[in-house]
Amino acid sequence: MTLLIILLVTLCFLFVAYPFFRSKPERPTAAGGGDGGLDDLRSRRDTTYSMLKEVQFDYQSGILTEEDYKDLEARYKARAIALLKDMDGLAAAEGGEDEIEKRVRALRSIANAPEEKGNTEDEIEKRVRALRRKNEPAFCPGCGEKRPEGARFCPSCGQSLQPEVRNP
Repeated sequence: MTLLIILLVTLCFLFVAYPFFRSKPERPTAAGGGDGGLDDLRSRRDTTYSMLKEVQFDYQSGILTEEDYKDLEARYKARAIALLKDMDGLAAAEGGEDEIEKRVRALRSIANAPEEKGNTEDEIEKRVRALRRKNEPAFCPGCGEKRPEGARFCPSCGQSLQPEVRNP
């Protein structure tokens, strides 16, 4: 009977102590490449932004002194800048670049050609605006519903969808 109790106590001890002795799984790092590193950097960036907002809220609420606020704000801004630089470096290393940015670079290289110097800057800006508009969904500014293409008024709330023309 005592042997059974000793065995049971030993098993309970091993069960409780097991988590302390097992090895920890390795976490992916930003240098590991792939989407795991970029996702980790995005998560850390979002956390830093949240903390910065929290510090601003605490200062406005009177919880933090001005000196503490400036110190914490500077730290979080420096951390956010470092994370953004890391994200840019990782995205550039992976070759991740927006299609719009590629087209803008191509249009600007055309503008820098000596034979095309005339009115190309205006043309480039028009093309860039058209590309950006093409990628943005069209929503009603009043109710937020998606507006049908070519509609002059929102079918949900009736607000005019025509751009306002201002006279100087």
